[in-house]
Amino acid sequence: MTAQSVEVAWVRCSCCGNDIPDTPEDNTEHGTGANDVGFGMCVECGGDKRETGTTEAAVRKRLGWAGEVFYDARIKILEEKLTGASLEKLHAMSYAQKVAIVARLIERGVMT
Repeated sequence: MTAQSVEVAWVRCSCCGNDIPDTPEDNTEHGTGANDVGFGMCVECGGDKRETGTTEAAVRKRLGWAGEVFYDARIKILEEKLTGASLEKLHAMSYAQKVAIVARLIERGVMT
């Protein structure tokens, strides 16, 4: 029996433009059909779903660059719109809790 080399297809990240192997570990959209042929999304942009924990660093890594930008912009909007006790409550929340609040607001159609 001889060792055979396995050829891996490469795709371009639709977010940052870097070339990445088209594997489940490297392409967060591998096999989803979410992009045009030849495109995917790298772990840095699309998030590393293998990351665990609720620390801000872990949540940010799990979200990836694109998710961070998405949620950070909406958290900032909340900070600008809330006042008094509601703003204090938001500031006391962890990053993971803020992301969860924004996600719920989006699901309910209150925020886009």
